[in-house]
Parts: sequence; C-alpha cells; structure tokens
Amino acid sequence: MIRHVLACILTLLAATASASAIPEPTFSQRADAAIARWRSSGAAETWRHGYVPVGDTTAMSPRTAKALEDELTWRLRAGNPRGPAYGEIRWDDGSSLRVPLLTAGYVVTELAQSAPRPICGPPECDIYEVTRAHMTTMRVETNRGPATVPAWRLWVKGVPGTVYQAAVDEERIAVSRDAMPFRSYRPGPGSTLTFEVTHGSCDSVRRIFVREESDVVVVGAEVRMSAPDTMCDMMLRIDTRTVTLKAPLGSRAVINADAAIP
Repeated sequence: MIRHVLACILTLLAATASASAIPEPTFSQRADAAIARWRSSGAAETWRHGYVPVGDTTAMSPRTAKALEDELTWRLRAGNPRGPAYGEIRWDDGSSLRVPLLTAGYVVTELAQSAPRPICGPPECDIYEVTRAHMTTMRVETNRGPATVPAWRLWVKGVPGTVYQAAVDEERIAVSRDAMPFRSYRPGPGSTLTFEVTHGSCDSVRRIFVREESDVVVVGAEVRMSAPDTMCDMMLRIDTRTVTLKAPLGSRAVINADAAIP
C-alpha cells in the first residue's frame, strides 16, 4: 500500500520513567480516553456507514511491482485528466456511497510523495513517467467488506502492465485520518488479530495490551527504549504481533490506545 501504508501505527511508549517525572498514564486510562474520543468524534459513525480502507489502495501485478522497485520520482506527462468530480463506491451487500474524486495529477503527486526520496532527479536520473491515465474502478478491502472503488489506471513508460490507484478524495469525506484506526492489522483466523508495531532499531517491544469492547478493540504497546548513550541508526523497525481476542473481531474497529482523535 503506497498511501498511508503506516499513517496510524502504534505510538512508542517509554518502558520506564524517572522517579521525579509525572507518571505515565496506564494503558487502561489511555484506552478509556481513546474510546471516548472515538465515540464522540464522529469516527465511529463513519466506521459504520462511511469509507475506511483497511487494505491496499494501490494495485499492480508482481511483474509491474518488480519494474517499479527503484527509488525514482514520478511525473505525469499525460496532462491532468480530471475525470468526474464525484463517483460511487459500491459494496458487495448492495450499499453505496457517493464520494469526491481526485484528478490523475493529484494521484501521481501522491505516489511521488509516498515513494522513497530519490538520490537524484531529472535530468540526472530516470523518472517514472506516466504517459496515460484512465478512470476506471478497482477492488479495495474496507472495514465494511470488499468494495468497488473509482480508481485511476496509470500507464508508466517502459513498465509492463499498469498501476491502479484509488481516486477517492479521503480528505473531503469529513473524516480526520487521525481518527481512523491504523491499517496495519489483519483479523483471523478465528479470534486472532495480527498487527504491526514500529519502534527504533535499538528498541524492543516488551508487552502488548488489548482492551475489547462491543464496538472497538484498543491496542497498545510498551517499548523498551535504548539507553541514551547507545549508538543507533535512525531506522524504524516493524514487529508483527498476534493476539487472541475473546471473540472474533467482526465489524469492530481496531484503534491505537494513543489515537489523536480531535
């Protein structure tokens, strides 16, 4: 997933605090606050009736992905096809939602911003040049199940196959991205829940906390931070953890205990 691949990941928590410091809130206290924010912010209503992608909003064949693995910038050569201003998301249960759409130029700009920053630029090095853009649809996994979503199909010069990028303007659906659950989780099989925790390369995850409610599952992590004098790079590491819930996740949201919901 190119967009928002780690937009709502778990906040790193210090393992200990000095005796003179203000005590860190407990997980239970943070979970209480996160649940209250979730229910009062409008996010819960959007979760039930809106569009919340929980899967990739970019799709391509393995062959295409292989050809696009270099760290290059993107450029749209095909003008800026606007397509319709609004489109419709259709769920498999027959429900639908009218949503505002992005132009092809905006989508390509987002691809460029989400890609690793290249060490050079044109004319010194190659770029991914989009030569054609066509409005179509793609399948996206959402919190409400699989949906058919308006998307741009992009042809890239010298690259086999095409790239599909969802065209929904999520910023205009009246939903704060911070109010949404992190996307890096996978329910099942059964009552299990698998999710990702990010931390510094010299730190380690000590404990995982889980709080279950009828409408939401709150997840938190305790991370052992490295000593201040430890020589360490600035790279982030991702730990994948699996927990067993009391009941299958179902339609419940999964949120971070430290979610910054307005």
